[in-house]
Amino acid sequence: MHNTKYIIHDSTGSFVPAYTRKGDQNIELPFWEGMYSTVEDMAKFLIAQLNAGKYVDNYILKPETVTLMHEKHSRQRSLFKLSGDCPFPGYGLGIMYYGDGWYGHGGSTIGYQSLWSFNKSRKNGYIIFTNINGLCHGKENFDSVWGTVSSVEEIVKSELGDPTLSFIIYILGGMIGVISILIYLRSRKRLINH
Repeated sequence: MHNTKYIIHDSTGSFVPAYTRKGDQNIELPFWEGMYSTVEDMAKFLIAQLNAGKYVDNYILKPETVTLMHEKHSRQRSLFKLSGDCPFPGYGLGIMYYGDGWYGHGGSTIGYQSLWSFNKSRKNGYIIFTNINGLCHGKENFDSVWGTVSSVEEIVKSELGDPTLSFIIYILGGMIGVISILIYLRSRKRLINH
């Protein structure tokens, strides 16, 4: 993971500009120091989660570390509602178990938002990075960006074969298909009768 590091200043200008959402505007932000990574590096980390710490021929994590990361160690609290529990069953060492075999972690900071998740039994996963966030301007703006990320997540999960989403899409597709056939047959009957 050679492109994952803590960066104090953007001396190369190689980073995607960060934005914050305020109402219907996306406002560019100055560079912020912090931990930066790439989708390629995160994919290596995700693959290591699926392979007991191994990526290609190297262990980037010890197998026992991966096991600890996937175990519940504490109750997770919501960022915006610190008095209540999140709807997730538990929090490991940086990894949440979301249910239905999905593990992962979502993160937000000023100007950026990310979500990565994997399913051990299916041996697949996904990574979503954005260069926009609404944290600077309150919960409504944050929720606006997060809603888009969640929509992308649903599409990706359906493509990966999430049985719940695939089943719903299959049922809706079947219903649309049946309705289309009925409309076609009705219009054909009208043409024949006239």
